[in-house]
Amino acid sequence: MIQTEGVNLIFFTDDTHFEKEISYYDAILELRKTYPTLVNKMKVITPNDLERLEEQLQVDEFPALLITNGDDIIFSVKGAAPKEEIIDPVIHLLSAK
Repeated sequence: MIQTEGVNLIFFTDDTHFEKEISYYDAILELRKTYPTLVNKMKVITPNDLERLEEQLQVDEFPALLITNGDDIIFSVKGAAPKEEIIDPVIHLLSAK
């Protein structure tokens, strides 16, 4: 399900806490403007999916956004966070690639 080659954007969502996810959705929409291919290939993970991926991805809080490069997690943000705390480091990281 998660590619082990290249850069991947992975969004962890839990329908029970939608209010915490609004800033993530806003950040993803803004990222789509600059990185449309990465966002279009984004994987969306629910709590049910996480059981199968637990060893590969260590996420214990929803919502969350990870960026992986190969098997390495190169960025992560978990829980309630403002859009700027999500998007600013992501753009900085991806622009350096």
